[in-house]
Amino acid sequence: MTSGVMVVGMHRSGTSAVTRAINLLGVPLGREDDIYTAEDNPSGHWESNTLCDLNDMILHVFGAFDMGMPPMPHAWLRSRRAEYLRGVMRANFDDVYRGERWLWKDPRICLTLPLWRQVLDDFCVVLVVREAGPVTRSLHHREGFPIVYCYALWDEYSRRAVAASSGLPVVTVDFDAMLDDPLHQVKLLSEGLSCVGVQLNGEIDAAAGSVHRPAHPDPQAGSGRGQRLAAALKSGPGVNQVFRPPPLPGQPLWVRPTLRAGYSWLKTRERWTDSMGRAVKH
Repeated sequence: MTSGVMVVGMHRSGTSAVTRAINLLGVPLGREDDIYTAEDNPSGHWESNTLCDLNDMILHVFGAFDMGMPPMPHAWLRSRRAEYLRGVMRANFDDVYRGERWLWKDPRICLTLPLWRQVLDDFCVVLVVREAGPVTRSLHHREGFPIVYCYALWDEYSRRAVAASSGLPVVTVDFDAMLDDPLHQVKLLSEGLSCVGVQLNGEIDAAAGSVHRPAHPDPQAGSGRGQRLAAALKSGPGVNQVFRPPPLPGQPLWVRPTLRAGYSWLKTRERWTDSMGRAVKH
C-alpha cells in the first residue's frame, strides 16, 4: 500500500477542492491544529501551516519566493544548504503527520518537490491541472499582479510540477472536467488512487459533494493563452505507476524575462517592507 498522497498544482488551480475530496475518500490530513484557513478560500485550503512556512523557508534559502522564483542554483540538491534542510524537513513533517498514512497539499511543492523527494518515500502525486484563464484571473484578483505575470507563474509552476513528478506514481486530475461533472471525476480519482495503492474507505458521493461547481460558467473558458500547454498537461493516461512527462510545447520566450522582472520587484518590495518595519520599531 502507498502511505502518502501529495497534491501538486499551481495556486488557484483547484488543489484545495481536490485535497478535500481525497480526505473525504479516507486519506487523513495532518494535525487539526495545524490546518491553515484564510478568507480567500472559505471552503478551506487544507494546508499545513508548518509545512507552508517550511516551503517558504526552503525557497528563501535558495534566493526565491513563492510568487517570484528564478531557476534554482546549479546543483542545489547537492549543496550544504540542502543537506541541512533535509533534516529540518524530516523533523517538521514527522511532527505534522504522526501516522503512517498522510495527505499533503501545498502549491509550493511544485517548486520544492525535487528536495522533498530526497526526504520522503512511499508516496504518490495527484497532479491537478486547470486551464490558465481561471487560474490567472483568480490570482490577479487575489494578489493584484498583472495578468501577464500571473500567466507566467502558471506556465512555470506547471512545467516544474510535471518535471519534478517524473518517475513517481501519478494520478492526473483535470479540474476543469471535475467542475463540470464532480461525481464522475471523483470516481476516476478514487479508482486512480486505488490503482497506485492508496487505501480508501470514504464515500465517493460525499467526496464529490464537497466539490462546489461555479454558479456561473466562466465565459472565457477554453480560450486565451495556455491552451496548448493545458492540453498537453491533460494528455496521456490519467494514472501512471511510473510517470513520464508528456511532450510539452515550448515555453513562450517572454515568460522567463517576465518572471525575472517580477522577482526583482518582489525582492525590492521585501527590502522596502523590512526597512519600513525596522523604522516603525525604532
